[in-house]
Amino acid sequence: MCLRRRGRRLPGSLLRLFPPTIGNDGISITWQSVTGRVYSVERSTNTQTFQILQRDLNGQAGTMTLVDPEPLPSSGVLYRVGAQ
Repeated sequence: MCLRRRGRRLPGSLLRLFPPTIGNDGISITWQSVTGRVYSVERSTNTQTFQILQRDLNGQAGTMTLVDPEPLPSSGVLYRVGAQ
C-alpha cells in the first residue's frame, strides 16, 4: 500500500508486512511501522467478514508486532493491517 498526494508518494507511506510466525503464544503479525501513523489489525476466515483484533495502535519507528492468541488453525485465516 502506498499513499499518494498529487502523484507523489508520501514519506513513510509504504506498508510492508512480514510473513506471520507461529509460536506457543499464537500467531505473530509483524509490519514496518512509522511514527505518527495509527494501525489496526483484523482477521477473517472467509475473506468476507473481518473481526477486529486491535485498533488504534500508535505507530513507532521500526516494526510492530501483534500476537493473535486465539488463531483458528483448523481453517484458513487471513490477516489485514490498516494504516491511517
